[in-house]
Amino acid sequence: TYYVSTTGTNNAACGSSTSPCATAQYVLDNKVSAGDTIIINPGTYSGSMTFSTSNHHDITITTTDSIVPI
Repeated sequence: TYYVSTTGTNNAACGSSTSPCATAQYVLDNKVSAGDTIIINPGTYSGSMTFSTSNHHDITITTTDSIVPI
């Protein structure tokens, strides 16, 4: 499981709940593998996410607040 937050930083050590990454795209490009989960904390994010089903299958992307749309 990897965490993303508007206050996070994209680096090799990011991804935990206490040290989240800044973008889901960074997690997709550098961290995630099949079966992993990306949890996006509430906030306003800009940009988009691009992923390939051949490289990123069986990945769950969700939020810490089930009411917030992704």
